[in-house]
Parts: sequence; structure tokens; C-alpha cells
Amino acid sequence: MIIVVDDYGVSINIRNRSFQICKDTAKRQISPHRVTAIHIRKGCDISSPAILLAAEHEIPVLFFDRQGKVKARLWQARFSSLAEIRRRQIYWSDRAEGFSWAVKCILHKCERQRKVLKYLQNRVPSQKDALKKAAKEMDQWEGKIKLLMRNGEGPGHVNSEENLPEKIRVMEAQVGKNYWGAYFSALKKHEPADKRTRQPAEDPLNALINYGYGMLYGEVEACVLTAGLDPHIGILHRENYNRPAFVFDAIEPYRPWVDRLVAELAIGGKMKKEWFKVDGKKVWLRKEGKHIFIPAWYQKINEPTNFRGKRIKRKDQIQHQMTSLAQSFLPGKDEMTKITNDDPKGEKEET
Repeated sequence: MIIVVDDYGVSINIRNRSFQICKDTAKRQISPHRVTAIHIRKGCDISSPAILLAAEHEIPVLFFDRQGKVKARLWQARFSSLAEIRRRQIYWSDRAEGFSWAVKCILHKCERQRKVLKYLQNRVPSQKDALKKAAKEMDQWEGKIKLLMRNGEGPGHVNSEENLPEKIRVMEAQVGKNYWGAYFSALKKHEPADKRTRQPAEDPLNALINYGYGMLYGEVEACVLTAGLDPHIGILHRENYNRPAFVFDAIEPYRPWVDRLVAELAIGGKMKKEWFKVDGKKVWLRKEGKHIFIPAWYQKINEPTNFRGKRIKRKDQIQHQMTSLAQSFLPGKDEMTKITNDDPKGEKEET
């Protein structure tokens, strides 16, 4: 379990070799053997004995800023299993197994994007044919990606075909072009937008998507760090100084959760003009919009969906994926060539 401190006035101490969480008159003791991480999202008092107990049991203590991004981390002085995980992660990321995993992340994202388009078909009947056409075109590009992987992926390093990563990126961009074109066309009567624009956004719809991706990034980064993985060892995303490239690889399957939430707000008429600050073609989300969007986002990621035959919260699904990957790198876990993402076709979500 993860201890999450998201309210003021909380203190974390130890009692009987367990964590003692106190808030006003309420107290709770939790064995360190049950804890995988401590996430501190609001100011709290955490004692040095509690920090040392966490370090003894290899429990990372993560501190978040107001946007939900990890700003600091406490960890034990001896790296032990963490060193082994990261050493094998480097080896894995430079081989076909790691590259295949990153491509599966992209394909998983595409599958969820099609579910978003299906949701829009049922909510915007006038765009049904265009949305179906876009989904079909996405299928064709995904098929090309899968064919390229079958033909170009060798048993050793990924670059058995030298330009394979770049070809995958180009095909992913084509999938995105079909997806975003249909997405924005379907929502045009609710919130007009012509294309995907990043920082800064050029319209309210993109501003909300950008902010949602920022919050999602914080969740994925926290899961990566909690699992003991190195956030900077990229596969498809390029590594630059202080750039968490692996987080950008890992985040791909979960982006459609943000797209779906933004579509729900737009179609439901919940997006308001006063949510946004506009400066020419630059648009940002104001605090008035954050006060509505942030709770909606946390409701979305705390909602259970089908995952490996169980109903599990979305945020816990991310942690499960990252932890499973990290554990596969440890000695005795001979799964270096068996790492895959779950098939999203088994997920059931209201459309």
C-alpha cells in the first residue's frame, strides 16, 4: 500500500516498529511490511525515526508540488535492489525487449484512443461516420507498426534496422493526426479547436488537455520512482540532461484517460470561459478552472476499471505496471523477454 498525505495537520511517527499516522485525535498504525511508498502532497510533520524506518525497509518518501509533480525524494543510503533494478533497466532499454515494450505502450495508447472515439460516436451522432473513418485509418497505421516490428526487430540490439525507432515515431504521428483530427471535429460545436497545440495552448480545449497531461505526468513519475526505476533512461523518447525520458515512454497508454475526461467536460457544457486566461493565441488554465478540473481528474484516476480480471483504480493500475516491470529485473525473475503491457481490449468502460 501507499501512504498518501493529502491533507494538512498530519504527522508521521513510529510506534512499536510501525508507522503511526496522526490527524487531530485520529491515530492509525501501519506495519512497514505493508507499505511500498509514502507520498506527501501537503505539508506535514514526519519524524526522523519514521524516515529511518522507511529507509530500512526500502520505502521511498516522495514530496509533491501543487501540480502533483515529484519535487524531492528520500531513499536509503545503500541502493541494494534499486541498483540492480536500474542496472538491468539500462541493459533492457538498449535491447529489442525494451524497444518492444515501448512500442506496445504506443499501441496500447492507440487502442484506448479508439475507445475515446467510440465514446464520441455515441455522444455526437452527426460525427459518427467521420469518427468511424478515423478509427479505421488508425487501424491501418497500427497494422503497419506491428508489421514493421515483426520484420525489423532482431534478437540483439534494436537497431537491426537502423532507422526503426524513427519510422515508428513517424507512424505514431500519423495515428495521432487521424485521432486528433476526428477528436477536435467531434467537439467543435462544444469547444472549437482545429489542431493539437502544446505549450502554450492556442485554445481552451488544448489548454485543458495540456494541464491534464501535466497531472498525469506527476502520477506516472511517482509510480516510476516508487517502483525503483530510473525515470531518465529513455527508449523511444530521447534522453537529454534532466529530461525524464522513460516517464514519457511510460505515460503513453494513459493519455487517453485525460482525453476522455476533457471530452466529457466539453460535451457536458461544464467548461466555462472564466476558466481560462487568454493572451493573443496563448491560453492557460486559471485557478477557477483548476478548482473544477483537479477534483474531476482525481475522481477519474480513482475510479476502478477492469484490470487483469479485477476491478482496480486507474492510478493503481499504473503502479502495478511499473512495479511488475521493476520486479522482473531482479535476480531470479527470468522475464526479460516476457514483459508486455496488458491488452486493453479486456477493459470495459462506459461508452
